[in-house]
Amino acid sequence: MSETKTGNIVAKSTLNTDADDNVTGTAVEVVEKVTVTASKANSITPSTTCSDSELTDIDVTPTVSVEQAALDEKWMRVAMAQATLAEAKGEVPVGAVLVQDDTLIASGYNLSICEHNPTAHAEIECIQAAGKVLKNYRMLNTTLYVTLEPCSMCAGAMVHSRIARVVYGADDLKTGAAGSVVDLLRHPQFNHQLEVTKGVLAEECAAQLSQFFKRRRAEIKAAKQAKRQAQTQDQTR
Repeated sequence: MSETKTGNIVAKSTLNTDADDNVTGTAVEVVEKVTVTASKANSITPSTTCSDSELTDIDVTPTVSVEQAALDEKWMRVAMAQATLAEAKGEVPVGAVLVQDDTLIASGYNLSICEHNPTAHAEIECIQAAGKVLKNYRMLNTTLYVTLEPCSMCAGAMVHSRIARVVYGADDLKTGAAGSVVDLLRHPQFNHQLEVTKGVLAEECAAQLSQFFKRRRAEIKAAKQAKRQAQTQDQTR
């Protein structure tokens, strides 16, 4: 029932995402290739942006150990690799992995566009795959890493699945349900609260998203220009 914030990074991500994907074996390969540089010990400043007065009694964890910070960065990079897989399919690049005792249980990335399914977010895909691996709908003593702050749907799924901790990269100032817009992960009236760590590789996660949308806007603009040019040529014939 706590929030920690790594370093002084606050991602200014206002990106609105609505797609996530399924488990692939490549996540294990990525884990083996990841080189983790332990970040120096930080003075952690908890912050809760939810205005709900009921959340004022939430306990906060002021620090994370250097060892835990290194593990968080390692697994966030694996989640970022999953986001890259989403981008390759034309999906919004959001990726997630579920970890237990520093072991990968499942992974997922946005698939909403490909599957014509608004619920196919990275976290949902990951949680569904993890249930099959664990043979249980309850995912006790696990940590979910995701590159973007969970939405309300995904936050609800995390509460129901009894995930112990969520670590995310970039804030989502439009739909974030881990404190940016509303805090569903630590609501005192729910029957389960998660520990929340935010801002892990936040700048890199936000850049991955912003670069995707920048390219997509450029592609849309180029397509419109090409269409106008074609129409002009037709009119001059």
